[in-house]
Amino acid sequence: MRTRKGFLIVATVIIALGAAAPPTSAAPVTMSSVGTIGQTRVFRGDLSGLGLTSVNGVTVTDSGIGGADGVFSGFDVDFILFDADGNLGTTGDQILPYQNAATTVTLGTVVPNGTYAPTAAHPGVLFGLNADNSIDFGTATIGTRDASHLSLLAVNSSDGWVTLGFGGSLNAAFPATAVGQSMWVFIGEVGLPTTEGINASVEVPDTPDTPVIPAPGALMLCALGTTVVTWLRSRRMV
Repeated sequence: MRTRKGFLIVATVIIALGAAAPPTSAAPVTMSSVGTIGQTRVFRGDLSGLGLTSVNGVTVTDSGIGGADGVFSGFDVDFILFDADGNLGTTGDQILPYQNAATTVTLGTVVPNGTYAPTAAHPGVLFGLNADNSIDFGTATIGTRDASHLSLLAVNSSDGWVTLGFGGSLNAAFPATAVGQSMWVFIGEVGLPTTEGINASVEVPDTPDTPVIPAPGALMLCALGTTVVTWLRSRRMV
């Protein structure tokens, strides 16, 4: 009984630590233009065939090319979503990102304020951000195709997206979604015409089916296991 109890404790420790930090991988996704919806250019990328079993997030990074000054510096994300059949017209198979603190913006460079300065209603250094630079999801409804900029000269007339800044990125968190034989990511970029959009890079972190312990972690766990076994033996539990 003591032997079983001791090894059960060791196994529990190793399993718990191994599951605490599952590794992730990433794959570049080739995005192609598939037309426009209103004032938004739409791009699509195929996630199948990348060797991913499931996905739980997308990182969209501005290319640093094009854009305006002030709050509109860089890539403007209208929406981002997963779609099983690659057709935006069928919505029942779409997976939307979390619109909470799990989805964040890493600020890029902001061109010094010129025409497009922050306002009391949109106080962030970039459009769609709060004063503390967290995403204002009331403005940046990134799961909905609803961008509107009746006049870019008036910041308050714009709505429905978040701006990343030059070199900035959006880290959109999603529910874990199986890739299967067909899964697409759609991204909408605001503004017609513009030089951004297709230049942005997209990476999709993989969600492993089972945790795999990296080599350094395995070595640490082996050392920990040895220490625990030695202690248990001193207590005559193994």
